[in-house]
Formats: sequence, C-alpha cells, structure tokens
Amino acid sequence: RRRVSIGVEVVAGHRIVIADSPTNGLDSEAAFNVIKTMRALADANLGSFMASVRQPSPELLQLFDTVCLMSKGRCLFFGPTEEVMPYLTGLGLQKPSNKSVPDFLEELTGDPDSFMSAESKRQIEEKKMQERRSSN
Repeated sequence: RRRVSIGVEVVAGHRIVIADSPTNGLDSEAAFNVIKTMRALADANLGSFMASVRQPSPELLQLFDTVCLMSKGRCLFFGPTEEVMPYLTGLGLQKPSNKSVPDFLEELTGDPDSFMSAESKRQIEEKKMQERRSSN
C-alpha cells in the first residue's frame, strides 16, 4: 500500500516526495521494499525522495545516498552515507563492537556524549580548563 502511495505521488507529477516514517509499522522485508522502490524511482530519474526512518537495518541504510543525523534539534552529520562512520570516528565517537551501524546511529542521536572516547573527553576537559584560566 505504501509503495502504491509513493507511486501515486510520482504519477501525479511530483518531482520531490518527502515521506515521514514510511517504514513505521512494517516488518523489515516490507520496509526494505518500500525504500527500494523509492530508490528505483530515483535511479530512473522519476523523482527525488527524502524519508525519515527509524531503526533501519544495515541493508536499508545502504539504499540511501545521504544521511542527515539529528540529535536534540541539532545536526550531527549531513553527507554521504558511506562517510558517516569515518566522520563520527574522527570526532572521537566510538561504535561499540556489538552494535550495527544503524543501531549505533540511532542510539547516538539520544546521547552523543555517551559514545565519546576517553581521549576526546580528556581533550574537552583540558579545553574548558584553558578557557577558564584565560577568562580569569
């Protein structure tokens, strides 16, 4: 039914389709098929698609060209899907080995600080101390 709704938007001539949680309430296979359909339409140059998704599987996440990762009203990352992990790692945010990338990204949006490496936390504390000294 959701693929039909997306198709109706494309047939109606809408070149941009924004889908808020088009996979909510679907099992993983149905969710994958909805996003795969959007991907196929985009690849055929029949439209551009933006979708908010929650708890995507790794396979589902890979169907997206771009990720916008939001936390508490702020953008943590906006860019190519394949660059999200190198970027976050560069910030000192560590994905636990027992978590998939999508699970890590989902949890990260709730509490980014909980994934900071000890070295990153130390550097932040040092910077705060330097700022305090220079303001006194």
